[in-house]
Amino acid sequence: MLSYAQTPDTHVMYVDTLERTSSRALHTPSVRRLSESMARSRDSSEFLTRLRLFEERRRDIENLASLSDGWSSYDSPKPSTASIRSAGEVLAALHRILLVPTKVLPSAEGGVAMTFLSASRNRAVIETLNNGESFILLYDLEGNNETVDWSNTDSDQPQKLDRLKNHLRGLSLASS
Repeated sequence: MLSYAQTPDTHVMYVDTLERTSSRALHTPSVRRLSESMARSRDSSEFLTRLRLFEERRRDIENLASLSDGWSSYDSPKPSTASIRSAGEVLAALHRILLVPTKVLPSAEGGVAMTFLSASRNRAVIETLNNGESFILLYDLEGNNETVDWSNTDSDQPQKLDRLKNHLRGLSLASS
């Protein structure tokens, strides 16, 4: 009986559990097909997981409409219909580049905030405010930050999304 294992150093090992010894050199056509099938399944699973996360974020945005004014202890206004619609458009743009927000929350300033965490020390927030303004706040845990104005109709939107993606991948704010 063949088993599949992937070691932490990403070497794939096939083990015949009915034998007392095994080898990485086991490369029969059936084992290769099994490996290819598992890789396709993993890729499909990542796609479906990301699709599910985008759907959750879309529902999070829609649910913000049920908040009432004064929802926070600071008497914050609820997100307006326009800010919720704008946040949905931002989410659609993020979906095109497969960048899923970590959370969708109401903004304390009135509107919608989408937060992003990364494996690096870099973080980001996209806010669509009730007054019609939208921006991307790029920051790191060393206290550096940069604000980028955002518009759903900007022709340079792809460059701004690339900037966000690169920041979350670890590009230093000082080097940009």
